[in-house]
Amino acid sequence: MKYQSQLQNVASALSGQGSIVVALPTNASTDKIASGLSLYLALKNAGKHVVVVSPDNLTVSQSNLYGVGDVKNIFPLGGQGNFIISLEGVVENVNGNPVVSSLEKLDWMPNGNNLDLVFHITPGKKFEPINVREYRQENGGQVSMVFVVGASSLNDLEAIYQNNTQVFSNTYLVNIDRNPTNSNFGATNVLDTNAATLSEMVIQILPDLSLSIDADIASNILTGIYAETANLTAKGSADTFIAVGQAMQAGGKIQQVAESSQLHLQPQTEPAAQAAPSQPVMPNIPANDQASGFDLKQIFNIPNSPVQNNESFINPPVVSSQAQSSPEEKPVGEYATSKNPEVETPTPDWLVPKIFKGGNVG
Repeated sequence: MKYQSQLQNVASALSGQGSIVVALPTNASTDKIASGLSLYLALKNAGKHVVVVSPDNLTVSQSNLYGVGDVKNIFPLGGQGNFIISLEGVVENVNGNPVVSSLEKLDWMPNGNNLDLVFHITPGKKFEPINVREYRQENGGQVSMVFVVGASSLNDLEAIYQNNTQVFSNTYLVNIDRNPTNSNFGATNVLDTNAATLSEMVIQILPDLSLSIDADIASNILTGIYAETANLTAKGSADTFIAVGQAMQAGGKIQQVAESSQLHLQPQTEPAAQAAPSQPVMPNIPANDQASGFDLKQIFNIPNSPVQNNESFINPPVVSSQAQSSPEEKPVGEYATSKNPEVETPTPDWLVPKIFKGGNVG
């Protein structure tokens, strides 16, 4: 598969015993959480003792992801299991048997709020550890590997890392990310800055680790891809669509992503054309001086004013210049004719309004 050469050491390390941690960064997107949970479920299905952790309390927007209820917001080995202090360089090999000849016995005693460990040294011997290492151990064994998914640096894990620096410094780290600013903090770094989503990376990684993909894992993969690409409308690549096809073939279902998690992912589309606001019905008053058979400006001595061009005005349909005017719309200055021979031809000013002055009645 695509990342097989980068994962050779990881695949061999997974065959050993010990607990595995999948760590998510703070403010993780749906894609990052879906990727981490997919890896967690695949390891769990393979019979591994695995836990998934995040420094945050996950929100309702991620509640449709499979395995989300298993996420802990504290490092599960940070206050549970056996606490072990390892003193390096004090064991001797005598006839094939490990022996600490310089140590007679080990006692412990309380000292206020402290617990003192007392190493009783054999007289004449030196007891000088070259290094002191501490770690925790659950029933599943010592933490042997930590997968960090979607973090540019270990500081993105916040308290998960800050409260367990010894565990991280003494554990095999696998760094999976697509951010170009990633600090390459892992013993194995699986980085792909060309990938559109982490979910499409994980679906390629799982077969390289001999981990199977079931319907729940495939559904998480689809949810992560659809959330990160705004339903495949943004920043997708050929590998993205290949991953979608693989997830669907594995039985994955496209989940409905919560609205709150999609607000910043919705693609920008052109707004639908809106109908122009209805214009009030106005009398049909022509703009020029020749209007419907008579001229009001001429009667009331209204000066002509230039017509202002209003860009927001919606032009009416253009009427063909060859259209014939009805007799009532003929302009002033043309003589009206009658087809009735009994009616005399009217005088030229018959259309002009007349003003009559009435006298006293009675």
